[in-house]
Amino acid sequence: MRLAKQVGKDVEKMKRAEKEKQDVLSSWLSLGTIGLLFITPVVIGAFAGRWLDQHLAGYAIHWTITGILLGVILGAVSVYNHIRRNL
Repeated sequence: MRLAKQVGKDVEKMKRAEKEKQDVLSSWLSLGTIGLLFITPVVIGAFAGRWLDQHLAGYAIHWTITGILLGVILGAVSVYNHIRRNL
């Protein structure tokens, strides 16, 4: 029964994809969106980490690295959710 439901969902996705064929501009915009979803949290994390490093004594680059790593994780999750939702 579960297999039949999954096959039915896949058939519906294929029919919807056939109706909504993407053109070149749409593909480029989708790639740009994915890029922005990934890079924006990284940049914000880097700036926030840099600001914390400047305002807290004893930290040279620790918060900057932490902010960048958190931004990468958040960006990857955002891209994953975007792709999962739109495919």
